[in-house]
Amino acid sequence: MAEPATPKVDFHDTGQGPALLFVPGSFSTSTAWRGIQQHLPSGFRFVGTSLCGYGATNETRTHGDLDMDHQTRVIETVASRINQPVHLVGHSFGGTVALATALSGKVDILSISTFEANPFNIIDTPENGALFQNAKQVADAFENAYHANEHNAPGRIIDYWGGDGSFLSLPDPVQDYCRATAHTNILD
Repeated sequence: MAEPATPKVDFHDTGQGPALLFVPGSFSTSTAWRGIQQHLPSGFRFVGTSLCGYGATNETRTHGDLDMDHQTRVIETVASRINQPVHLVGHSFGGTVALATALSGKVDILSISTFEANPFNIIDTPENGALFQNAKQVADAFENAYHANEHNAPGRIIDYWGGDGSFLSLPDPVQDYCRATAHTNILD
């Protein structure tokens, strides 16, 4: 079997020093981190990317192939362009991808910081069965709403994580982006 092609990925690089590689979550791009980066001290190299199907990063997954390797290849590609060890910073699904990247052993990682990482499968235990089932029901309802062409289908998943009304409180261009990338979120 041939090696998969290197995906086209977002790559935003500013500053100099130790590299901090920022991995956004679902419905997001590297621009999500810019506000945070402005408040960090100088002397660091800030690198951002987007996961599969978001921003300028190609979607390489299909419904028949959702392997996490698609996402870790994005991080591997960016890390090879950085050409130095990285501090990985991931939010939400990006945090899960950061953890998977660390487990792959293919990127020289100095540290990992995650915020709201949500690796669902680790809560699929007898003790947490109800929590897992609740999260799965929300995800299934979101997917069903998307396939039924419900205009605000992304609100189902965004409100689950952010609270009722979170989606409709977002600026219109952000809501539109979430609608446009809803299928990608289902693959996530």
